Formats: sequence, structure tokens, C-alpha cells
Amino acid sequence: MLVYEQNHQPSGFHVIRPERKAHFATNELAYIIVQMANITKKDLPGYQMSIGDLSREKGGKLGRHKSHTNGLDADVAFYFDNKNLQGAFTSAVTINKVHPNWMMKQQWKLFKEVVNTQLIDRIFIHGTLKKALCEHAVATGELKKGDMQSLAAQTLRRLISEKDHHNHFHLRVKCSKAQVRCRQMAEPINTTGC
Repeated sequence: MLVYEQNHQPSGFHVIRPERKAHFATNELAYIIVQMANITKKDLPGYQMSIGDLSREKGGKLGRHKSHTNGLDADVAFYFDNKNLQGAFTSAVTINKVHPNWMMKQQWKLFKEVVNTQLIDRIFIHGTLKKALCEHAVATGELKKGDMQSLAAQTLRRLISEKDHHNHFHLRVKCSKAQVRCRQMAEPINTTGC
């Protein structure tokens, strides 16, 4: 992804720690990153999506990560409407409340668009952020009681609450048929978790 970023300026994304040599992705994850970057360029002119760890070139253990071993995982910074908070992994949660500069509506749109590709397995985010997105989906009428068919419901199903993901979201794509040794995780329970 570092080579892609360098050869496609403006790419819409920036690998923030190239010295870690953890910027390798499967074709599916690379496709999703480029799609997210294109959405970012279109919806937020002048912003660049910040990409953290993906995977090492040949896979394997990567630092303290439990995943990031096979090119299916990406750590991505959240959107903030204060450009001083962009470019690094800034917490979108302050004392169990959503940070006032977190761009919830734009983040929600991004999540829905990538889930709609049918390539996303899970997106890990902090529970406070998921709760805010649940409330937003209900308030805008995108999510109604008992609904599990809408894009909003399916997006919330794939948003998994995880306390360590307050300063970035962790996106995992599904295994592809070309990855014969890849073991697909069980599908998330068919509930929004709201």
C-alpha cells in the first residue's frame, strides 16, 4: 500500500509508520483501502485517511497485535473536523463520551459504504462510538425496531465493540476463495447490538 500511495498522488490515504514495514495487504483489503480513500477524497476534500498497521510482507506475528498476520486487517484513524487531530491515532472517546470533533456522520457513511461491498467481516470500534452510531441510525430513521435487513442494521451488526479501539477502527476483510489456507471466522451474530 505504501507503493500504491506513492504512485497514485493524491491517493486519499497516508501510511503513517512506513518504517514498521507493515503496509502489505491482500487484494481485497487493498481494494477496500482504495475505496475508503476515494470516499474520503470525495466527501472530505483536503483530508487524507491515515493508515496504521496492515501486515508484514510475508505475514506472521506483528508486534503486540493478535491479528494483522495475513493481510486481512487494517488499523485506520477516525475522521475529525479539526485538522490538527488528523494524521495520528487520536482518541474519539473522552471520559466515556464521544469526542466533540469526531465526524460521526461521515464515519457512519464510510462504514455503510464499505460494509455494502460484502467484503467486510468485522469493524472493531469502541463501545461508546458504536452506541452513538446506533442512536444516530435510530434518530435518522435508518434503523427501525426489528430491522435486520437494512444496510444500517447490517453495518451495525459488523461493528464490534472493543474497548481498545477508541483511537482507530480495525477493519477485517473476509477470506477470499483464492486464499485456500485462510480460515473464515464465524459470521457475527445477526443482531445490531444496539
